[in-house]
Formats: sequence, C-alpha cells, structure tokens
Amino acid sequence: MTNDDWIPNIDIGNDYDKKYLNANIHLDKLTHLADHFGRDMPIHLHAQYLQIHVINEGETHFHLEEKVYHVSGRACFLTPASTPHAILTDDNAQGSVITIHNSLVWNLIQDCQIQEGYRDSIPAMCIEESQIPHEQQAHWSAFLATLQLIQNEWDQDSDDKMLALETLIRLLLIHLKRISATKAKTSTSNFEEIRIFRNFCNLIEQNYTLHEPLTQYCEALNISESRLNNICQRVSSTPPKKLINHRLIKESERLLTHTNKSMSQICYHLGFQDPSYFSRFFRKYRGINPKLFRYNLNQNN
Repeated sequence: MTNDDWIPNIDIGNDYDKKYLNANIHLDKLTHLADHFGRDMPIHLHAQYLQIHVINEGETHFHLEEKVYHVSGRACFLTPASTPHAILTDDNAQGSVITIHNSLVWNLIQDCQIQEGYRDSIPAMCIEESQIPHEQQAHWSAFLATLQLIQNEWDQDSDDKMLALETLIRLLLIHLKRISATKAKTSTSNFEEIRIFRNFCNLIEQNYTLHEPLTQYCEALNISESRLNNICQRVSSTPPKKLINHRLIKESERLLTHTNKSMSQICYHLGFQDPSYFSRFFRKYRGINPKLFRYNLNQNN
C-alpha cells in the first residue's frame, strides 16, 4: 500500500474529545464535529468504533463502501467499525453523530439476538427518509423517538446513565435492522476516483480566483476532461466547472457578508476583470445581484 492509499484511523477520544477517551459511547452534534474536522471530511475509518450519522436537514454526500450517496434532507448512515468512509455536508446541514465502541456493539447484538441476518456484524447502510415505504414509516418514527431519548439521557447526569444509554442504543439498532431493507439511491465509485476528486478540490481551493480553464486542471491531474467530468458526476453529482463556480459564489457570499469591501474590490479580489460581469455571474447562480444580496443581509440584521 502506498502513502496515497493510506487511510487514517480517527479515534474520537484521542483526536477530538479526550474527556471520552475510554468511553464506549459518544454523542455530539454534527455541527460541532464539522467545526473540528471540517464539512468536507476525507476518507477515514474508526478501527474500533461503529458510527451512526443522523442528518436532519441539508445536503449530504456520503462515501461508504465504494458507494456514494447523495441525500437531501433527513437520513441515517451507519458505518461499521473499520469501514472507510467520507462525508461532505453543506453549511446548512444539521444532525447528530453517535460513536459506539465495537465491543459494546457486539455484546448488544448478541444480547438481543438481532444478529440474525447480519452474519458476523451489522452491515453498512444508508436510510433516506424520503425513500422509506409507507409500511416502514412506523419503524422510522420509533427510531427518531429513540434517538431523542438518547439525546435527553446524554444531556442529563442521572443515576445509571450508561446503562440507560446502552439500553436505548440496543433499541436503536433494532429499529435500524427493521428498516434496513430500505435502499437509498446510490452511485458507485472507488478509492482512486475519490483520491482524484479530492486532488481536484484541492486544486480548486488553490486556483479558483485564477479562472483557469478545465484543461489546466486536467493537465495537473494527468487525466482527460471527460474522465474528470465522469468522476465529479459520480462522486458529487456535479460537473467540475460548476464546482469551481460554486467555490467562487461561496467566497463571494463570505466577502459580501463579513467584509466592507466594495463591489469592485470583491470583483477584483475574486479574479474577475469586470464588475458588471461579476454581477451577472453572481445573479446567474443566486438569482439576485450582489448589491441587493448585501442590502437584504443588512436589513435582516
């Protein structure tokens, strides 16, 4: 295995929250983890921990076992221990993440006999709320209710807290098993394509204000334009040119929101040669010109 193929192992206790260094269970908001690790979390794994991501709103791209899920709105992703995965969420995505030590997971599986049909372990899964059939809706509602009970227990310091959490997580896994036959829409990808996609994203970050043609990016990546387009479509459901323009728009919004730079200053800062063209570019993607965008922000604040 080369260095490029190396997949980092992230231990929540060591790498994020040392207060839970030896804990079997960890619960946190998606936004808190995103503040620490970033919204675009590259391929990684948790060698001894199963994770359950519950997304309540926003756009999510989840790479799991060589499949890429593109989800809008509420969904659940279960990642078994030692399973490589990556997650990209937009700025509006909200949710929670439960991390459970694999020893506890295995005990819970055996104790409640939910291992039937799971062979040696719980499988990776994505459950998208909009795709759940009517006959499974009751199980999904029970899953969400149990999740809320887990959150309530986590926020309190009651007697037998860990016992209560373990019991509720056992129930959560049962609900997941009952609705696990629900299939979310997915596309396939592989680690080489993910590596190329991430390298392309890094190049965008370094060069998006230069307005270079796609051929320049392709030369740097040593791939054809058609291959880059295919990879971007499979991994993010977005063509490469749109990814570059999206980065320009996000930086435009940041500058309009958090600085006092004039329209002309923002235009030239982003590499545009003509303020009128910048205004048309912004309007095309946001449906409003940048001056009115800033004005509306000021009015709302």
